[in-house]
Amino acid sequence: LLAGVVLIDNRNMDKENRKGNDRDDAALECLRSYIPPEGQTAWYKALKEARHDVSHLSVTEHLLLDMKTVNTKEGKTVAMASVMVNMQAWVDTAGGPDGVVAAARALAVDRGYSAIV
Repeated sequence: LLAGVVLIDNRNMDKENRKGNDRDDAALECLRSYIPPEGQTAWYKALKEARHDVSHLSVTEHLLLDMKTVNTKEGKTVAMASVMVNMQAWVDTAGGPDGVVAAARALAVDRGYSAIV
């Protein structure tokens, strides 16, 4: 998996766009034996496609996927989430708007957030 991280983070070590450095090259060389038989470029493309497939995630996992938190002066923690799917599909996955609210409330309680936006 580490080889995949190096490839994704460095856009398949694209020299044209100056991605990757000597340290990345050295790390990938050490990990090259772990790259699947179909090859680096094919695996990079598969990883890139899989990275954007969030269809299998639960409502809560969608909230957590790109969540950022901010601490206020009052000591409250506010979480901000970006949901990367069609809103109606996400709401449908939750069983309706009440399901989204229930999932967000449960996550807020579990994590100690004052609010989720």
